[in-house]
Order: sequence, then C-alpha cells, then structure tokens
Amino acid sequence: MDKLKKHISAIADGIIANIIWIPLLSLISSALSLAASIYNNKKLEISALNFYNILIAVIIVLLILLLFVLYKYKTKRADENIWIKFKAKNIEAELYFETRTDITSTLTYDLVVLSEGEEEIKRSMIWTGSDYLGTKLTQMDGDYTLIDANRKQSPYDYMINFGKVKTRGETIHFQTKTEVRDDNESMSPVYSFMIKYQIDTLKLKVVAPKNLIHKVTKASYVDRLRDIALEPQTPLAGETIGNSLICYSYTFHNPTLFYNYFIEWEFTK
Repeated sequence: MDKLKKHISAIADGIIANIIWIPLLSLISSALSLAASIYNNKKLEISALNFYNILIAVIIVLLILLLFVLYKYKTKRADENIWIKFKAKNIEAELYFETRTDITSTLTYDLVVLSEGEEEIKRSMIWTGSDYLGTKLTQMDGDYTLIDANRKQSPYDYMINFGKVKTRGETIHFQTKTEVRDDNESMSPVYSFMIKYQIDTLKLKVVAPKNLIHKVTKASYVDRLRDIALEPQTPLAGETIGNSLICYSYTFHNPTLFYNYFIEWEFTK
C-alpha cells in the first residue's frame, strides 16, 4: 500500500513538474529569440556587450521565477500530501456567534496516522470578516504546541507540532479554538470544511443567538466558490439551546476527498 501511494505521488509530481518546466523552457526560448532579434536589428545599433547584458538579465529574471515557482510548488505539495499521512475518524467543527461581531470557531480532531515519522500537521482558516485574533489549543492528548499564523490576511495557516514523532497506527486527539471578529459585517454567511484527507464523519455546527440567522441550509460543492454543486441545498431545522441560542448542525458521512462541505445561511438584518 505504501509503495502504491509513493508511486501515485511520484506520478503526480512528474506531471506537475512537466507542467512547470514546459512553459519555463518556452519562456527561455522566446527570450533568446527576442534577444537575438534585438541584436540583429541594425536600427537599434545595440553592441555585443549590450546584447549579452540583456541576455544575462533575462536569464536571471527567469531563474528567479523558476526558484519562486519551485518553492510554491514544494509548499503546496507538502500540504496536499496530507491525505496519505492522516485519516480522521471524527472531526467536529463549530462556529459560535457570541454576538454578531464576536465569533469563535472550534475544531475537534480524532486522527489516525497513516505513515511513519509524522511530527506535525498544518491547518488553515479562511476568514472573510474584519479581524483574525488568533488560534490556540484547548484540548490535546500529548505535549502538543501550536504555531499560529503571522499573516495579516486570509488564509491564516497554523501548525500543530506533536512534540514527538508519531508512528503509523497511532491516534491523535486535539482541539483548536480560533477567535475572530466581524465589526464591518463583511463575513460570507457560510461555514465550510474542505476534505484534504479521508474522514469517516464530519459534523458541522453553527450556534447563534435566536433571530440572528435564518434560511439555514447544508450543501456540498466541488469547489470553494460554490459553482459546482454535488447535491441541492437542503434546509436545516434548528435546535434550541437554553433560552437564547439555536444550533444548526449536520453530519456528513464519508465525505469525498477534496470536495467542500457547507452550512449556509442569511443574516436576519
């Protein structure tokens, strides 16, 4: 099984590498042709020294572009390969409106390690409201630490370090709490989770004061922009909590890898 996963990953790496290299080689060829045309154009009267200066400058720019693309590619692949590193037995994600502007997102993970030598897991939050205040660990079954995002704009990436190397078959439990604000009331009225590894059950919850949100539905999409729906929107009935809160929740069983699962709503005002 491990050999098959490595083979699939190697094939994917090769395809993406070709996608990167072919356009870059085309750019280099075009740059050389352009430089030769400039050199051969007598009207411009460019000396051999200037020709080589232009050529060197073009090559340097293309090398810088190549290094940047490779860096972004390596970073992206490290995140995408999460699907061969972990499996989730259960994930519960809750968005809690203390008020219209004070909001928290709490995620609880029960994971199983699928490969040897895992020391950390990267997570990310897309926030469309006014302020990201930070993420912290609130539960854990080990000596875990969290390195929070240092970005000033979404997406906000953070890393959970397990404190030791995890081996295949080990279980991992932790919970994170993210505090955000929406002072300018700009947030998109959705709460979603993208499936980056196998998950047995995913439960999404939105808890809000009564009369804050309505027309609540659950949905699933191929993309985050919600252009391609997997199934039609389905209304969700709320469950009253105490005297002032209402909870909307839905459990998705065996959600599809790389698809996006949503709870959507409208604000009442």
